[in-house]
Amino acid sequence: MQYGNNIYAVKKLDEPPKKAQKANKASSSSTAKPYKPSPTHPWKQGWQKAPSYWYEESDREILEALYNSSRAWH
Repeated sequence: MQYGNNIYAVKKLDEPPKKAQKANKASSSSTAKPYKPSPTHPWKQGWQKAPSYWYEESDREILEALYNSSRAWH
């Protein structure tokens, strides 16, 4: 077979080659331990210890500011 200025030796296959299975991958996945977060991880603290946020402006004032914003209508 010729491609460009190069000539390649090719061989016709009767069927597609079978993919080799990786033996190391199967054995390493069975010995791998799942990740376990530490007791101080934020996900383990629960919603009671989450910081609370509040706004001094009322919802009405926030909506009016957004409505009157020039960037809100672009």
